[in-house]
Amino acid sequence: MSKAAEVEEKTVTLTADSILAVEDLKPVPHNIPEWGGQVFIRQLSAAEGLELAELIGDKPKGSNAKVVLFCLCDASGKRLFHDHQMKAMQSKSMKVLNRTANECLKVNGIGGDDKAQKAIDAEAKNG
Repeated sequence: MSKAAEVEEKTVTLTADSILAVEDLKPVPHNIPEWGGQVFIRQLSAAEGLELAELIGDKPKGSNAKVVLFCLCDASGKRLFHDHQMKAMQSKSMKVLNRTANECLKVNGIGGDDKAQKAIDAEAKNG
C-alpha cells in the first residue's frame, strides 16, 4: 500500500459533534524569569479573540499590558488577572510586557497584519 493510501485510510471524517467535543484550548507554559517563574498563556476561543481585538481597539497605548492581562492564566486556563488590574499591569516592565504580549499573540496565531500585533509593535517602537 502506498503512503498516500495509508494516510487516506487513517483519515477520520469529523462531524460537528466530534469537533465541538474536542478540548483545543489548552494553556501553554511560558517562563518569565524577571517575575521569578512560569505562567500559562490561554489559547483563546474565536469569541475571546474578538473580545481582545475590541479591548485593544485602534489605540496602541497600553496594548501590551491589555494582551498580557487578558491571556495569562493558571494551569487550568483560569485568568490570572481581571480587567480592573490594568493600571497595576501597566506599571510592570515594558520589555517583559512586550515579550510576553508577543508570545501571547504567537500562541493564538495572531500576527503580521493583525490589529493586535500592530498595536503591540507600535507601543514597543514608541515606548
